[in-house]
Amino acid sequence: MTEPGKPPKILFVSTLYYPHHVGGAEATVRMLAEAAAARGQEVVVVTLAPDGREAEDVVNGVKVVYLPLANLFFLHGPGRKPRWLRPLWHLIDAWNPVMARRLGRVLDREKPDVVNLHNVQGFSVAAWGAVARRGIPVVQTLHDYYTGCANSSMFRHGRNCERPCAACVALGTPRRRLSRHAAVVTTVSRRLFERIRAAGVYAGVGDVRVIHNCNAGEAQVPREPPRPGRPLRFGFLGRLEPVKGLELLLDTVASLPDGRAVAIVGGTGAPEYEAAVRGRYEGPGVRFLGWVDPPRFFQEIDVLVVPSIWEEPLSRVSHEAMGYGVPVVGARTGGIPEIVRDGDTGFLFKAGDADDLARVLRGLIEAPPDWAALSERCRSHAESFRLEPVFESYRAAWEDAATRRAPRRAA
Repeated sequence: MTEPGKPPKILFVSTLYYPHHVGGAEATVRMLAEAAAARGQEVVVVTLAPDGREAEDVVNGVKVVYLPLANLFFLHGPGRKPRWLRPLWHLIDAWNPVMARRLGRVLDREKPDVVNLHNVQGFSVAAWGAVARRGIPVVQTLHDYYTGCANSSMFRHGRNCERPCAACVALGTPRRRLSRHAAVVTTVSRRLFERIRAAGVYAGVGDVRVIHNCNAGEAQVPREPPRPGRPLRFGFLGRLEPVKGLELLLDTVASLPDGRAVAIVGGTGAPEYEAAVRGRYEGPGVRFLGWVDPPRFFQEIDVLVVPSIWEEPLSRVSHEAMGYGVPVVGARTGGIPEIVRDGDTGFLFKAGDADDLARVLRGLIEAPPDWAALSERCRSHAESFRLEPVFESYRAAWEDAATRRAPRRAA
């Protein structure tokens, strides 16, 4: 237990961390760690070393420990991974005692008051056991479906999984048994937690808190409304892949009256898929920008469309867009409805339904909303996703967990 009045020492565990981060989860861990360090808390981050060499560094005031991965290959590294080896990789990752020992050595040296586990793929849930054996309280933060699904997606063969498959049931046994070690579970969306709990994980955890990801502090500046007579600019920003629903958007825009709408696409994807999509759709009504800086992108569109087919845990790009005053048209799936308020900060449509998406887009063209008021509501709503309120929610979770120091357990 921490000394009265002294903030708890936090040790974060994250599969990736700067300079190797690739997504929203890693960006959130970095913002939280740096914010805690700036406020005088002792902070340590433990992450995987893509180059396979153990090292320590200090990044913006945060001590970072890089541990080599004990598995067949680094899953997030460059190049294709042999498909026939993936089942064995996931079998090792179901319970990896080597990574538990490596993490345990850091825990013994650093002696944190609370461990905040984020994505633990590679460490495996043996990380839970390593922490439990030392009686340190755990705050488990959910960014994806990893603790309920070996592939972290609960999406297979083009469809969202309604129940765990046989492989996930078998590989998930340690996850179901050890999840009780979490003192607090934070989740980036309620829907994410509900789906994982339905798989039998976190059955005994009572303290569950929804804390949306934070954005990087976009400037809150007024936007010019769409100009009359100009095509309405519908934007897509993210990785180009089938589950994101990009083709659904592009087909729908093509079905709208000529000259009334244009699609602007930011992001990259697998070369084969990206080339196929560009070859099929690129033209006067569709512009592909490739990688683009978000601030510049949001200035070039009128509406962001998030047409995901899979149940995204949380659409980070949605609240980023709102921070710039850009309304969002989002699929009614995953965590998207939790941050896009239908008719207030954007509009929702049935996931995968081209007719319903066309209804929403056509309505914006034929019966435009009060764009200035809509943009202002978006900026106001985005305030809840800024670093300060999100950090305070996490700090409350860390401090509450620190008061529940558990006895050492044989995990």
